Amino acid sequence: MTSKLRGVRVTHVVPGTPTAAFTCFNDYSGWKHWAGFPPVSLDREGTDHPSGVGAIRRFAVIPAVREEIVEFIAPDTMSYTLLGGAPIRNHLGTVTFTNDGDRCVVTWQAQYEPIIPGTGALIDTVVQWFFRRILHRLGNYLSRQGR
Repeated sequence: MTSKLRGVRVTHVVPGTPTAAFTCFNDYSGWKHWAGFPPVSLDREGTDHPSGVGAIRRFAVIPAVREEIVEFIAPDTMSYTLLGGAPIRNHLGTVTFTNDGDRCVVTWQAQYEPIIPGTGALIDTVVQWFFRRILHRLGNYLSRQGR
């Protein structure tokens, strides 16, 4: 039996330190300002940090997308799994923040299984577009903030 897991990976260089990029990316309440995204709220706070392990974030889209943070190692790595709201299952997303001099390399990757057979290529395209868009906006925001 072959695996039905698919995956995407997007890398983008942003100005500033991994700490600045990690902090901004993981401030759920700020997404509406810098990412142009509908409000994000917490259904549950994380154990050691509001956005840390165990946090459940809800994105105000229809249908509501919910994700749970499963790894939170500031300022290097954040991983999450989707709990619902997207046509995929067995999802794991990881965002890493790596120092590159006065810049930060952000890599966002995800693996998942499409719920509807035959939709994998379309979902890959949409996920890649979304990751690129968010990381581009993160870079623009950090640049405007002088980070």
